[in-house]
Amino acid sequence: MNGIPESELVAQSKEGSQEAFTELFNRYKEKIMNYIHSYIGSFAEAQELTQEAFLSAYRHIGVLHDATKFSSWIYSIATNLSRNFIVQRRRRRTESLENPINPEGNITLGDTIPDNRLRPDTQADRQAVQEEIQRAIDALPPHYREVLLLCDGEGLSYEKTAETLHWKVGTVASRLSRARRKFRELFQTQRK
Repeated sequence: MNGIPESELVAQSKEGSQEAFTELFNRYKEKIMNYIHSYIGSFAEAQELTQEAFLSAYRHIGVLHDATKFSSWIYSIATNLSRNFIVQRRRRRTESLENPINPEGNITLGDTIPDNRLRPDTQADRQAVQEEIQRAIDALPPHYREVLLLCDGEGLSYEKTAETLHWKVGTVASRLSRARRKFRELFQTQRK
């Protein structure tokens, strides 16, 4: 199935071929998961949302009118799920890793997480930069975050990004320029 064009895989999926849809999934799963992870900042949640995105695509493949636009469509689904997740996350209560998990109170949730780091100082530096990047991304307005992640994070063309977000190509170009500028400002402010 590797050599089959995407449009043919979509057509076969519409006819009920699970094998064709599995091929679409395999072609896009990593890209979609990376996009969602960049958008929401949580790898575990990105894995779940990726599964949800493809499940939704599988259920609704019949509504995709242009079989050549599957990639834009799956990114649109991922974007909508990510937006909803961000809204819901703001409403959720979080648990501290320092909360005890046993009756004696001497073991915390943080104690159960394995330490797979290389050197603590190197890992701390990397982690700090990643957190600064994620905070800057999180601070962007959604329309800037989406265009920045799709174009710069995922490498989508202006045209594919425009299809995904239902914008004009000129809107993508101007918002991307503003998003990059705003991201730099936010990132540099955090580094001071």
